[in-house]
Amino acid sequence: VLDKYGTPNLERQMSESPALFVEMISHVYRRLDGGQDPKGWQIDDEGRRKAVASAAYHLLQQVSRIPGTQADGSIDVDALLRWLTETRLLCAKVGRAEGGDLAIGEFLSKAPPDDDGTWPCEAVCKALDTVASQDVLRRFVVGRYNARGVVRRSDEGGEDERELAAQYRSWAQRRRLDYPFAARAIDQIAHMYDGDAKYVDAQAMLAKRLNTGA
Repeated sequence: VLDKYGTPNLERQMSESPALFVEMISHVYRRLDGGQDPKGWQIDDEGRRKAVASAAYHLLQQVSRIPGTQADGSIDVDALLRWLTETRLLCAKVGRAEGGDLAIGEFLSKAPPDDDGTWPCEAVCKALDTVASQDVLRRFVVGRYNARGVVRRSDEGGEDERELAAQYRSWAQRRRLDYPFAARAIDQIAHMYDGDAKYVDAQAMLAKRLNTGA
């Protein structure tokens, strides 16, 4: 299980070994086809099973090295696509096609930008369009959105969110012709920030009224 791998090179192993990635998924997502997992994946003790599931979940959250990443930071798109194909096949074989796609979407949301700053990089855009999975898209969008974390703000309203929405919309426009599926995902992130901007505007206006007694 987890502790047989150690930690120093685990991120590299995860991005190079579909089998290891799928094993981590197996500890987080339940099997949906009624089949039985390999002996090595089965944990009888409930306490240990929960601990392993928690560790696997956090590991999947932490891993950010995209498969196919080269020494110079570029991504070999063919290597990435091979990894994705094998990973999705293995997930399907162990009854976790949906969970696998969700984990993959979260993983790909950590993609780097291209050299010109456009996010995500072209290799990941091609991967998204090749896979064209709604579960991958959904978790890709949520993963990127959540990566912003907690935001400290004053009463300036949703200007930061409007700027983010405009930035994502610009990236989507650059990808729309060649990678329409990826562009749709980027557009969804922009729409989420549009909604946040309206909410923050309303909160700022309410706070101002309360402070002025209007």
